[in-house]
Amino acid sequence: WIRRKYNSQCTNLDEMRPRLVFVQGCDDVRLQGVRLMNSPFWTTHLYQCNRVKISGLYIFAPSAPVPAPSSDAIDIDVCTDVHINGCYFSVNDDAIALKGGKGPWAHKDTVNNGENRNIIIEDCTYGFCHSMLTCGSESLHNYNIVLRNCEVKNAARMLWLKMRPDTEQNYEYITVEGIRGNVHSMLYVKPWTQFFDLKGRKDMPYSRSSNVTLRNIKLNCKVVFDVQSALDQYSLKDFTFKDLEVTASDRPEIHIDYVENFTLKNTKVNGEKVTTLRYSEDLLLEDNYKRDADGNAVTDVAVNTAGADAFYQWLVSQEALDMAGAYGVAEYGSNLFYVKEDAPVYTGEIAAATEETKVIRLSTTTSVNDSGLLGKLIPEFEAKYGYTVEVYSAG
Repeated sequence: WIRRKYNSQCTNLDEMRPRLVFVQGCDDVRLQGVRLMNSPFWTTHLYQCNRVKISGLYIFAPSAPVPAPSSDAIDIDVCTDVHINGCYFSVNDDAIALKGGKGPWAHKDTVNNGENRNIIIEDCTYGFCHSMLTCGSESLHNYNIVLRNCEVKNAARMLWLKMRPDTEQNYEYITVEGIRGNVHSMLYVKPWTQFFDLKGRKDMPYSRSSNVTLRNIKLNCKVVFDVQSALDQYSLKDFTFKDLEVTASDRPEIHIDYVENFTLKNTKVNGEKVTTLRYSEDLLLEDNYKRDADGNAVTDVAVNTAGADAFYQWLVSQEALDMAGAYGVAEYGSNLFYVKEDAPVYTGEIAAATEETKVIRLSTTTSVNDSGLLGKLIPEFEAKYGYTVEVYSAG
């Protein structure tokens, strides 16, 4: 956030927090047998490189007690022919992230942006991370990507497809196989709207993901198919689940009707073979198919729109904007956030909490939560209006 105060058009090459390793525009790169720890930003960034071999790295950044935000283990950014093997990853962000560009016109900038092609990650061990393999969010085209024969101990997701509604994205021919261990969500596909900006483009760019194969996988998880259908933003096509043995403590369902041409072969969830699993139309309607904060399906939940409105109205009040703009000065000697001069300001009345509306559940990213800003703002809001804000962060 600090860098955006000084340069609102900053890119990942303009960061103010240093990366431990940054290699740009190189061929025949080899990184081997190195311990990379406690990176202030991305740990290893490969940009516009070809024929890269990474083996035997130990990469660690803490998630507690002091989290290291944006500490991706390896970011592959417009690269071809990358082989990663025998590494250990435990970081407070994505382990392997495929980059390549973002924005409504990013696909037209062939000098700075581009695709990732022919990537193999194998025989690695994962500790805590937000995802074993992530496409995006700053990604245009990922082709022929393989994650195989890895052990995972505590990842939030196995495969994460971040679908940006302001960027044309194409993730295709992705294979994940031979994975063993524990994750929260096996497959995670949802819109990603952090820093959403159409930059004046009138239509919304359309994205797609196709030919995604998950096979020979044995996992313990909470959610098998953590996928949101958003046909107005992206399409999912030609997915295959084969030889899967998965236990799911919360959400075992697989929505095959979210994907055009979904193949299931020898897939078992909680010991039962999955063949065809569909849901009635009224159950799939967002207004009827609700979940609690832990992702469990419920039928008697009410949406707290009154509480959400009150919190949003206060966040854009002059009081909250002044607090956000001043945050960091007393603690760190410098502003961590900035408020745009033309930011909207709410001047109306804000409703106090009632017994029915007093609990607000806020979902946000770990980067926002780790910044400490919410810890500054929320107690003030709670004390003034009587609400209790419960924060849940991921990604």
